[in-house]
Amino acid sequence: MKLSYGPQPTALKKKNQAVKGEKDRQDNLAILKYLAECIEKEGTTATRLFKQADKNYNQVLTIDELKEQVKITMPDKFAGLNFKKLLKAFDLNGNGLIELDEFVNLIEIGTKTNVDTE
Repeated sequence: MKLSYGPQPTALKKKNQAVKGEKDRQDNLAILKYLAECIEKEGTTATRLFKQADKNYNQVLTIDELKEQVKITMPDKFAGLNFKKLLKAFDLNGNGLIELDEFVNLIEIGTKTNVDTE
């Protein structure tokens, strides 16, 4: 007879994944909120920032385009930011690019969230 104490490995793995997923979600919301606050402080809009960053006018941003524009517009506010993580926060359809509607909608969510940005 085998006794079982505590969660089984599969259940524990799923629980850990759920906790990590929630942590990632909270981190992404904090990044979005901080970016939204910075955009507002700079006196610009999400749409304007997106269009300034879209150097080749193809209506999508690569992470490099966004990174470059953030460094130009808000150089001291995003030192050390993980831009790959930022891409994950913005790239809702998983195509590796940030589209205008993704960007604007998520900045809007960032303005409404009550997540701590510290």
